[in-house]
Amino acid sequence: MSPSSGQQKHMKEGLWFSSLWLAWFLALAGAIFLALSLDRASTNRKLIETTRFTDAVSFFEKINDILVLNSIPSANLSPIKWETYRDGLFVQGKTVLRVMKGNDTFLTKEERTRLQEMCTLFKKLKKGLLAGRPLRELVGIDHRMMLLSIELAGWSASKRESFFYRIRLLDYARAILLLSALAGGGVFLFGRTRLHRKTSRQNRFYQALLRIDQLILTLPTMEELLPQTCRIIVEESGVMLVRFIELDAASGEGSILAYFGKTTEGFARRKHSPDPSAPGGSELWADLVRLKEPLVWNSLQNQLRDGSLRNVLLENGIFSGAGIPVFREGTMFGTLILYSDEENFFDPDLMNLIGMMVKNISFAIENRDREDDRKKREEEVTRLALFDNLTGLPNRRLFHDRMQQAVERHLRTKERFGVGILDLDGFKQVNDRLGHPAGDALLIQVSERIKGILRGTDTLARLGGDEFGIIFTHLEAEKGSALFDRVIRSLAVPFTLGEEDVTIGGSLGITIIPPDDGRDESLLKHADLAMYQVKEQGKNGWEIFQPAMTEALENSYRLKKELEESLGENRFALHYQPQVELASGRLVGVEALLRWNHPERGLLDSESFIGILAGCDLAIDIERWALEEILSQIEDWSEQGIRPRVKMNIGSRHLLSGRFTDDLRNALSRHPEVPPQALELDITETKSFPEISKVKEIFDACRRLGVSISVANIGTEHGSIAYIQTLGVDRVTIDRRFVRDLPKSPQDMAIVASLVTSAKLLLVDVVGEGIETEEEGDLLLRWGCRIGQGFGIAHPMVPEEIPGWAERYRPFESWSHWAEVPWDPQNYPLLLAKEAARVFYENFLDGIAKPGVSRVEWTDSHRCLQGRWIDGDGQLRYGATLEFRQYRDAHEHLHSLIREAILSRDAGDFPRLDTLKEAIREVNAELIRRIDQIRSLGAAGPGS
Repeated sequence: MSPSSGQQKHMKEGLWFSSLWLAWFLALAGAIFLALSLDRASTNRKLIETTRFTDAVSFFEKINDILVLNSIPSANLSPIKWETYRDGLFVQGKTVLRVMKGNDTFLTKEERTRLQEMCTLFKKLKKGLLAGRPLRELVGIDHRMMLLSIELAGWSASKRESFFYRIRLLDYARAILLLSALAGGGVFLFGRTRLHRKTSRQNRFYQALLRIDQLILTLPTMEELLPQTCRIIVEESGVMLVRFIELDAASGEGSILAYFGKTTEGFARRKHSPDPSAPGGSELWADLVRLKEPLVWNSLQNQLRDGSLRNVLLENGIFSGAGIPVFREGTMFGTLILYSDEENFFDPDLMNLIGMMVKNISFAIENRDREDDRKKREEEVTRLALFDNLTGLPNRRLFHDRMQQAVERHLRTKERFGVGILDLDGFKQVNDRLGHPAGDALLIQVSERIKGILRGTDTLARLGGDEFGIIFTHLEAEKGSALFDRVIRSLAVPFTLGEEDVTIGGSLGITIIPPDDGRDESLLKHADLAMYQVKEQGKNGWEIFQPAMTEALENSYRLKKELEESLGENRFALHYQPQVELASGRLVGVEALLRWNHPERGLLDSESFIGILAGCDLAIDIERWALEEILSQIEDWSEQGIRPRVKMNIGSRHLLSGRFTDDLRNALSRHPEVPPQALELDITETKSFPEISKVKEIFDACRRLGVSISVANIGTEHGSIAYIQTLGVDRVTIDRRFVRDLPKSPQDMAIVASLVTSAKLLLVDVVGEGIETEEEGDLLLRWGCRIGQGFGIAHPMVPEEIPGWAERYRPFESWSHWAEVPWDPQNYPLLLAKEAARVFYENFLDGIAKPGVSRVEWTDSHRCLQGRWIDGDGQLRYGATLEFRQYRDAHEHLHSLIREAILSRDAGDFPRLDTLKEAIREVNAELIRRIDQIRSLGAAGPGS
């Protein structure tokens, strides 16, 4: 990318967004203008109708002449003329009424009824006159018609006036809209013009930079370089004058070495002194010599204190300038000064380009007469062509060349060698979370670390992104394996990026020659297949290519297709493995485990296909299906009288898909009879979490729905113990690898004790997984783990077997001795409960003041830290004491007051809220006092 292309791209993006905004604005304005115009046309049509209607009503009043003429004795009238005039009035009246009815769309329903009545009266009047009825019988009809015509005339006149007013308003609105559109277009065009000028100016300077770089590549002498540089800058960039002033290090004076541009000869060759009072003295030159850094004077007329120098510059048409020191071997050699006839010409982006010009000029000056500079330049060109610019490692092109050399050497000497492809595991997450600079720094550290492990004859190359190629020479079977192990283990050591340590892994695929007899691309393809085999097996390891791997990848693809078809054919099932209180044998929960009824291989457990499933979106569809099945099963068990908590395993792909919370909410809504707390979501793939804060947001959303969260693999390389606190989980699982080795591994005993203690201090339940023997369960109880699961308790079973098994199951007799488990250190949970009461009250006061804020731990007495302690260790250790029961009752009262306070706040009853706040404060203070009373009782329970 060019030196200024980043800024240009940013400006183009800004222009694009501005254009998009303008287009949207004009489109909206056009739509509004069209709507206003259509409204005005409609209103104008109605105005014309009202005008016609009003004129017709006025004309209709002449019908009264019929009655007037009819009152004159017929002997005094010419019969022919009277009848003709009367008949003409009838025709006119009928026509007028037709006009009125044809222009009545603006009338209301009631007004149209009046018009219809007038038409009916007119017909009666006409009929009566023609029949020769007496005048006195027709006066009422005529009177009523005249009243109706007056009423209709008033309505039409009123509406005509409103239509006139609406048309004026619409005309005003259209005029304002047109003016706004013109103003918006003007602002956009003004901004576009300014941006175009800035971009054009940068492009001209960039063109000058390109020409100067081309000039430098010819390695000219300084006498050729400087004048041509000044000329190029003036010709390309639009400045009026460029001068190169050489500095005399002893005196600080400056003399012209080269210049080009429009100016007087005297000013062009003017010498400079750092002493403003000396002949040729210049404060500008003095500042450059003193500061030795780029300076910009964008308004020489206002910035210069020296009046005589200001006059000289103005006489030469100079209004702004910029000076950039030129260094030679670390010492200021001179200054390149650019002058412009515009004020504010030199903006920061422009100065960056000019700074690059000067750096290139400095480079050329330093190396102009050195013959070895030409060799360095050739080496640099070679390096750019054959080496990675970031790490300095060979690039893909050079790697191919060295791989070909290794193949040719093998054909001559039969030397055994290997080609490896190494892909970093977890690099993308680091790069996304910490940014690309941190990612680049990590790649550099990785390359340095691996180079330190490889031998001098081996080759490490960066093929692109976070993928590396390795050529292992002189391979022997045993030494090769040890070397591959060292490469992978080296990546497990944390890397330091700034103030943070990050851990990644690596998947290494290797093909060995012989037996592989491939060439170039086929060798890379085979190594790549081996690398993907490592990925399929869980990453962070190495594998040597075998011909069967090609078939294995094909099998993997076929297996994915079979899994998709099986979901549609309902071939998946769930088995459930019980979780019990180890001492009592009481069923407290079950874990849902996926099974696949394969059409040919029979019932398969998840171990045989979960690796394939985890790598595709089908896993999300299957987990949605499993969620529905589990909730339905909970309903069935509830009808049978058992209510175990059901643990469902959730993969990170679904959890981080952005749809998981909605899927969970929708599923719960379809099963309103299922209490959300009966469902527990177990997260096992914590190593793949890209950003813990994002995961915590998802967990918090799930907990607000009422479900529990558990995390497995804590204490292993896949899960940090800090997740217990950071993610706010309800339950943690002790991995089966620790349980399996408990009888023979003091280290695993220490890890289990640490996990149990940490979980209990945070008031989180612990479940021991994979218990297969009586001794393993006994040791878990010894270290304080009360709940267990494993083949030593029960194998996974179909859901119909769970109720009967729960009735029949009895724990080992030795486990029942641990009915009351000691806690060491015994006072920590109690002290934590006391602190939790204090913090709980402070957080409540802060939150209750915010409208609409409510938290699960406020309204549910079992979800706050005190409630967890009461339900767990508190009940176990102090449940038989009066003090504990009083404390528990006060705690329930506290939460009932809080629920009432939330209702009062939401209803706007603030006096009642203030009263409740005081009551809550008193109850909370009582809780703290009662905790001190409980503490004075001392620890309860058996010893060991």
